[in-house]
Amino acid sequence: MADAHDSSSKHLCCPICLETFNSPKCLPCMHTFCEKCICKHATILSKENKHPATISCPVCSKVIQTKENPAEWAAKLPNNLIVLPPSASNRADVNAPVYCEPCASVDQRQISEAFCVTCSEYLCQTCHSYHNRLKTSRDHQIKVQADLEHQIANSVKDAMYKCQKHNNELTYFCSDHREFFCTKCALDDHRKCEELLPVEDRLNDEILMQDNIKHTLQNLDLLRKMFLLLTKNRKKTLESIQQQKLHVIESIKDWTSFIKERVDIFETITMQELEHICKNETIIISEQDGECKRSIAAIETSQAMLLESKTSDNKCKIFVTMTKLSQQLLKYLQQYDMIESRSNDIKIKFQGDQNLQIVQNDCSLGQVSCEVSRIPRLAHDFRFEGHCMMPSRVKLNSVVTFNVETSSDKKACNITSGACLSDRKIVLYDDGNWKIKLFDKHFRFLSHLDLYIKSNICVLDRNTLGIASGSRIHLVSVTNSLVKIKSIDYDEACFGLASYEQKLIVYTSADKILMYNASHKVINIIQSFESGNNRQISMSTAGQRILCAVKDKLITIDMVDKRLESFEVNDLKDITITADKNGIIYCCGRETSNIVLFSPEGRHLGTLLSPEHGIENPTCIFLNIRNNKLYVFQSCRTSILSDA
Repeated sequence: MADAHDSSSKHLCCPICLETFNSPKCLPCMHTFCEKCICKHATILSKENKHPATISCPVCSKVIQTKENPAEWAAKLPNNLIVLPPSASNRADVNAPVYCEPCASVDQRQISEAFCVTCSEYLCQTCHSYHNRLKTSRDHQIKVQADLEHQIANSVKDAMYKCQKHNNELTYFCSDHREFFCTKCALDDHRKCEELLPVEDRLNDEILMQDNIKHTLQNLDLLRKMFLLLTKNRKKTLESIQQQKLHVIESIKDWTSFIKERVDIFETITMQELEHICKNETIIISEQDGECKRSIAAIETSQAMLLESKTSDNKCKIFVTMTKLSQQLLKYLQQYDMIESRSNDIKIKFQGDQNLQIVQNDCSLGQVSCEVSRIPRLAHDFRFEGHCMMPSRVKLNSVVTFNVETSSDKKACNITSGACLSDRKIVLYDDGNWKIKLFDKHFRFLSHLDLYIKSNICVLDRNTLGIASGSRIHLVSVTNSLVKIKSIDYDEACFGLASYEQKLIVYTSADKILMYNASHKVINIIQSFESGNNRQISMSTAGQRILCAVKDKLITIDMVDKRLESFEVNDLKDITITADKNGIIYCCGRETSNIVLFSPEGRHLGTLLSPEHGIENPTCIFLNIRNNKLYVFQSCRTSILSDA
């Protein structure tokens, strides 16, 4: 059973989307598709057909009754549990045997050998036998698993060579969209495409010779082994995580015990301090209260003496009493002032450490953290052979030359920077004539703008350019002419320029890469380098990486985690760079007159252009990502347009 499962795991792609099955559903013809894919297919056909209650299988064209709306019909289709969905990769053992479902309902475990399409249930040998005997189920469609897996594999293979939309034979290839399609698709979806070629015309270019097929198989096997190494490494990491978890749990418990012990000690000491403070203040207040009471008694005695002398006829006695009481009054006042000056409003309170008051938001007693660092690349002895590892999208199809000289040029052209707009207009900086030149997609000259400082160009949006000239960046609007909108002065000279999410990425004369916001304020210093020459940057089409050419090195900076990688480019001198929408990096050697391809990880993919194609001291390259045209400009009046 496990062997059968392993054999089927090679064919886990939906014939419609050609991706791993997601919620696989079986049609009555036993072909399997993703639920969303077959639902979308049924929806399209129900709108096109005169009989909306029927569809045809995308693989075998068998007519199938739907009877209800496509979403409900697709949801009710039986699940194909033989084909593992992506979520199955989360199970402990994806190769575990599949058990009989009727037996499982009575707490028995029997390995299944068949699958009832009608009931959508796995059956063991015994239940299979009874299923065929019962009157209610004898007419059910039952498939032995080995036959079903073989049928699934064949259905995937058949779908590879048929149009996903119309189930017709693939007869054309579109160079603009890099896809195969049938004759009906050519009329419906590819009428505006520039290059539609019959498949037969591509045979000599696209079908690999037997030696390349051999190399491809070897490379696939090597890649499989490399992924096995990664899987082994991931397994070790998972084991390490569990071990670290146990260690951290012990550390947390030890730290908690330590804190509790410290808290207990703190409570004891603090309570003692509170008792001492209250006792001292009580003594002071009691002494002051005694002094007040004694003063009150003395004053009352003086009052009695004065009243007694008042009733006396002895004037001498009254005079003596009044004189002494006057002196005593002064003493009473002094005594009052003394006691009053020492009388305070006592407020006893407890104030915890301010650093501990933010525990609920940012625990200062301790914190569990996870430090993620990139592990070194796994060491292996694998070497890729042959040319098949170079993706077909960067295969050289044709080379055409164009003249970029204009009637107003006084010197030889020297194109050092350029860009392609979304409408395929070409903007170039001619360092020989100090001009920004604008061409249409056929290289017909439209307009120019004079700039007398060496400039770098990048596209900011659909019709706006950023042009770095010295320490100034110009914003230029592009229609059929070039109009300067605004100029912004910067503190340092700009050697390289790129854009990312409405922000400018600038390589400065101080060997720093800075990010500026829409207000042209520095919001991030992305990276600093050692001083070098040939400082140029480019942004990957997806906006995820900055590509830097520093001296003879290729440097990539990940915009997400700011990871930096550096690759030696030994067979290139004085490089300039660009990248396509798939992340493939094009490195152009100005002195070596060649263009070499690298994967996003820095793996050498091969040479695309060399002197035999007419390359001579190239000064600038960039891509039109809409049709994957590579523009190469040289220290002369011609440019090379290659279909890559």
